[in-house]
Formats: sequence, structure tokens, C-alpha cells
Amino acid sequence: MLAKLTFNRLFWLTIGVLLLIIGVLYVVTTAAGPRVRYASVDAFPGGSRLVLRFNQQVPVPQKADVRVSPSIDFTVTGNGNTIYVQFKQVLQYDTRYEISFNADGKQLSHVFRTDPAYAYYHYTHADADDEIRKRALNSTQDEVVYRAPKIIDFALVQSGLVVQVERDFGVHGIEYVNLDSGNATTVALEGKGRINHLIASPNRALFGFTYEVAGTQGVEPRLYLGRAADSGSRIEVVSASNKTPLFAKDWRVAPDNRTLLIQAPDSSVVMVDSSTKIVSPIGQYSSIGGFTADGSSLLVVTPEQETGYTNLHTLQFTAIQTPVQGGYITGFDTWRASKGIISVTNSYDGTASRQFVHMIDDTTPQEMYVAKNPETIIIDAYTSGNDYYAFVDTTGDFSLQTNEVRSHVLIAQSGVQVMTLPGKHAQIE
Repeated sequence: MLAKLTFNRLFWLTIGVLLLIIGVLYVVTTAAGPRVRYASVDAFPGGSRLVLRFNQQVPVPQKADVRVSPSIDFTVTGNGNTIYVQFKQVLQYDTRYEISFNADGKQLSHVFRTDPAYAYYHYTHADADDEIRKRALNSTQDEVVYRAPKIIDFALVQSGLVVQVERDFGVHGIEYVNLDSGNATTVALEGKGRINHLIASPNRALFGFTYEVAGTQGVEPRLYLGRAADSGSRIEVVSASNKTPLFAKDWRVAPDNRTLLIQAPDSSVVMVDSSTKIVSPIGQYSSIGGFTADGSSLLVVTPEQETGYTNLHTLQFTAIQTPVQGGYITGFDTWRASKGIISVTNSYDGTASRQFVHMIDDTTPQEMYVAKNPETIIIDAYTSGNDYYAFVDTTGDFSLQTNEVRSHVLIAQSGVQVMTLPGKHAQIE
């Protein structure tokens, strides 16, 4: 009986001491004021979001009381012990940011640095395997991340690369390359066939391509989708809600990373919700390009060869004037930062043909690049990560001795050329 009473006293004494310690720690913590316990920067549609979680509840500051350096437009929300800072543009690569504000009379600040930028590009050898190379934008050193006898194209996804290779003449395959381990996994496809339009979603969580099985005359190419989280282990045919496969000669993923725009072999364009499978017709267009920054409009070329954009809600078409008098637009993509487009324009002045790259914003063209000589052909122009844009030029040397075609990828941001890479295609991470 005495032992039982002694145990009870000790038990309650221990509980009391623990409660006292917890109370003291709470008082000390509260008196010391709020401190950041956890912070993260997440990609978000149209920008980035900073999440600050504190050791205690904090009032949501007014935007006027928050300072962000370097300056960038933002909104502030919060709940309990968490503050959310939503940046309206994508943060710059390899940059130190500081945010500061007042909470309960105490000045709080948090410093973080964004990751450096890397360009992944396709490099070809005359007498060796093709390569996907990686290079920091502030460096001249390359790292080879994947090799194959013949690489056709690639897409950068979360933690990996999806690489289109040619296994035999006219027979293509897909390899998923894990960038952390360097291991490559073959993506299982139905039979032997040809792949086109390998694309990743803006958040790089999805990838897809059109696939036409060899020997199936009259069968149109189907659109396949895969998820980066599955490491390419599972792909599926895109179908309508009635499970009818959707055929595609071209396609795009909207900025919401869910809506697909599919151009059928007859040039009709439909909008497909990848979750609900609901299909909505958009119109008849000979070509489709990228989206405007808010995802409301799609760049298109009409059957009458007019270049412009179609509002996906009203289906109203707005033409874009050709930047160069007497020229015609041969390629285009969105430039997300300015809600404008990158265009490639071909112009002939009566003696020679020249090509230009323009950024068009609010119908005002700004010249970005002019081909250096009539032999230079601008193949493509597109945006790639953090509002960088790239365009590819090639110079043909069709002499009997070499029969060589040299191409370069020129990467630029805000009208300033950042680097030139020897190759056919590049993407920025």
C-alpha cells in the first residue's frame, strides 16, 4: 500500500515538473517572439510562392509593410502560424532574395537563394554517339548526362529527361533518364512506330507525344501521356469521356498543366480536360503555337494563313501584324513575361532573303535577332523556363567535300543574349 502511494506521488510529481517545463518553454518562446521554423519556395501557376511557417501565430502583414529585394510584384496571405508570399513572376535563377516585415512589433526577415540555371542541349557528333549535355548558364563546362547512337528530341521533366531516340530507320523509342542517378529506363510502347511532338507540361509533371505504329496504313497517330512521378513506367492513350482515342498531328499543354489543346489530322482543334476527359471544339487552324501567359488564348495560324491568337473562352480570333513589311511569320511561341510572342519572320527584298526574330507585345514588334547572312536559316523560336527564350539557326555547307549542316541554339533573356550552344535544341532548368 505504501509502495503504491509512493508511486502515485512520484507519477504526479513527474507530470507536474513536465508541465512546468513546458510552460516555461512556452513563455520563453513567446517572449522571444516569432521565428521562422520552416521555409520553402514552390513553383506556382504564373510565378512562385514562398511559404514561411513560424513557431507561433503571426498576424498577416499588409503588402505595404512587406519589402522584397530584388523588387518583384507579390501578394501576401496567411493562416495561423503560416505566411504565404505569392510572387507574380517566376523568380530569377541563382539569385539571393530577402523578404522582411513587422510582426507584433518585431522586425522579421528571411533570406533564400534560388537554384542556378542549367541549359540541357542536344549535341551531335559526326562519328560518335549523340549526347544530351548540361551546362550552367554562367559556365563553359559541359556535363554529358545521356548518350545514344541517334537522339531525335528530348523534354525536360521533374528530376529527369524524356529522350526520343531512333532505334532503327523510322523506328523510334522513348528513354526516361533519371538525372539524380543517371539511369535510363526504356518506356514500353505498342509495337514499332514513329514519334512526333514530344512535349512536357509547363510544370514538367506531364509529358506526351504522338505515336504512329509502323505498318498501320490509314491509322492516324494517337496522343500518349505519361507522368514524371512514374519515371516513364506507365503511359496512356488520351481519350474522350466516352473512351474514344483522340488522334493528333500536333498538341499543347495549357499553363494550368491540365488542359490539352489537340490538333486532329483534319486540322480541327479541340480543348480536352485531362482529368474529366471533356472535349470542347475550338476551330479549324492550319497550325497551333503557344499560349498567352494567362492561358486564355492560343496562338494559331488560320487556313487563310493569318497569324494571331484565339480566345479559348469566346473563340474570337485577333490577327497579329507581320513585324517586317513584305515578310511572313514562319514560327512563333509565347513569351510568358510580357504576354507577347516570339516570332520568326522571313523577308525578301528582291535580291536576298533575310530572317528576323521579334518579340511582339501589344502589337509593337521589338527586334531581337537578325540572321547574319542569307545562308543562315532560323529553324525555330521558343520559350524555355523563367522567361528565357531560345532560337535555332543553321548554316548549310552543301559542298561535295563535307555536306555538313551546322546549327546553334542561342539563349537570351529580355533581349540580351546569354549564351550560344552548338546543337539543335535546348531547354532551361
